[in-house]
Amino acid sequence: MRRRPAHRPRGRNLAGAGYWSPHRGFTGRTLGIEEGWLQLLARINPLTYQVDALRALMIAGGSSSFGLVVDFLVLLGVFVVLVDVAAEMYPRMVT
Repeated sequence: MRRRPAHRPRGRNLAGAGYWSPHRGFTGRTLGIEEGWLQLLARINPLTYQVDALRALMIAGGSSSFGLVVDFLVLLGVFVVLVDVAAEMYPRMVT
């Protein structure tokens, strides 16, 4: 029986490279080189705006592709919609 090294966490194999790969195509500054349907999908994905804002804020001299105001307005809009959906669903789930 093979033993795992002590420095390696147990769940590393489950959450390895596959954890980040689904988000690669929909986030960041590659929107100009993707196909049309993929650009549309990236534009409606809130994760695109989150990553854009984080890059602008965390990287020294970084800039936002859409503008920080747009990034935060999109994220705020998604938050409001999801809270509204949750508020509508909660009474039905409790009773």
